[in-house]
Amino acid sequence: MSRKVRRTCLFCGLPLRQRGKEHVLPQWLQLHLGIADFPLTPTHSTARGVEVDRRAHPVSALVAGRVCVDCNSGWMSRLEVAAMPVLKALMDGPGTPEQLDEAERRVLARWVLKTTYALNDSSNYPWKVPPAHALQVRSEVDPFPPAVMVTAQVHQPDQPFDWLQGSSWIATGNPLPAVGDIRLRSYKVGLQLRRLLLLASWWPLPGWVPHLRPGMHVPVWPGSEAVRWYEGSPTPSLVGRGSRDALQTFHLGLTLVVAGLL
Repeated sequence: MSRKVRRTCLFCGLPLRQRGKEHVLPQWLQLHLGIADFPLTPTHSTARGVEVDRRAHPVSALVAGRVCVDCNSGWMSRLEVAAMPVLKALMDGPGTPEQLDEAERRVLARWVLKTTYALNDSSNYPWKVPPAHALQVRSEVDPFPPAVMVTAQVHQPDQPFDWLQGSSWIATGNPLPAVGDIRLRSYKVGLQLRRLLLLASWWPLPGWVPHLRPGMHVPVWPGSEAVRWYEGSPTPSLVGRGSRDALQTFHLGLTLVVAGLL
């Protein structure tokens, strides 16, 4: 998706007359994790590891410039208030994703989509999120675009915060989809918030469903009825891995399979 300058709000599509100065990571979360001055060096590299672009700034400077005042002070503010206790219980413990009820799962999943969409739009990484997805997450009634999934897990952290964007998929089935097509027309955006790992993903391939590994991914939205569980080799453990390694394993470990194969 091209990097054209857009003068409309990411989430409502209206002309961007007054920017809301929305922090990608809200200020309450920066303070809670103690990461406002945490140095970031977001780097965009090709699939072969060739560096395309690199930036350097603190977390506090990671601002979504394409959010209007009405969205920032309206539904986004309400969502932050609703998501705060859910996130704190998961980030700090002892809560786990499996313990969330449906209302909490909806709030958490919507917050993840809002946050990762703002991150993707404001970072030095190609735009992967279709405009319609960002517009839909604003809806109070039906905020989840088709074929979008949010998963979560907890681990033993050795740093307070990280993120990872990419479109790396492993697919199981016949015929196998073109790898290039998946990378161009899909997204995975992962977050690490203390002990909590979160992943927003989307695949545009009809007939394919998420292939989850037990113990690695907990489906937040939609629920487990929409996935297939991996029954092959043992699930790689997240225990004993550093946060960066755990996030990468969690990110890559979400795969696809033909719906009727298993």
